[in-house]
Amino acid sequence: MKCSARSTTLSASRAIVALALVLAASTATAHAPVDCASGVAAAICAAVEARVGGDAEVAISGLEVRLVREAADIEARPVPGARLGRPARFLLFDRAGLRVGEAQATLQVTRTVARVAAPIARGAVVEAGALSVQAEALGETPIVPVPAPDAVIGARARRDLVPGELLTQALVRVDPLVVSGRAVTIVARIGGVTVEGQAVAAQDGALGDVIRVVNPDSRRPLRGRVVEGGRVEVMYEP
Repeated sequence: MKCSARSTTLSASRAIVALALVLAASTATAHAPVDCASGVAAAICAAVEARVGGDAEVAISGLEVRLVREAADIEARPVPGARLGRPARFLLFDRAGLRVGEAQATLQVTRTVARVAAPIARGAVVEAGALSVQAEALGETPIVPVPAPDAVIGARARRDLVPGELLTQALVRVDPLVVSGRAVTIVARIGGVTVEGQAVAAQDGALGDVIRVVNPDSRRPLRGRVVEGGRVEVMYEP
């Protein structure tokens, strides 16, 4: 099931029920698929979909939730080092950005990717004819952006590439989507509320890179993740 990127409202009653179900679950059912349509599960799926990018389809299982206080809206953020295909930990926040709990779940992601179909020499431009494009499960990989096939065409190989390799940001050098010194749109999403503003990039950044931006009025530095050309999603520290 494809998860919506929108944040999902979680009522206090649903949170209590979800927690009770987790505590009551047996070992045999711990890794059963979970509906991605509502509650903490939807918040986790949306967070993963937003980070992996593209046409990602997310399936979730083995969900365990621990809430320390009630919240009207829930936003999930994977901890550093969280990976697909194995139990991954997420921190849960309310609409004000205050931590309200944590969760653990196993995520399986399928999306369209590009693999090397013909050898590509280090420094060579990646051309469409050298790629094989297909939808596939990503396996045990970090929860980070995977470049869309269109994004890697025209990039340069960082090393010699052999047929079968999955093209990731680590293997190709693409032009930055954000350029240091230029204006960017910053986006903050807390619960169901999205706020946009303007800032100036203090670093270059490709898709998924975490860079510094500066509020031109307050001169306050912020950290954000590049989500598309000239657009940065502000990150709040837990």
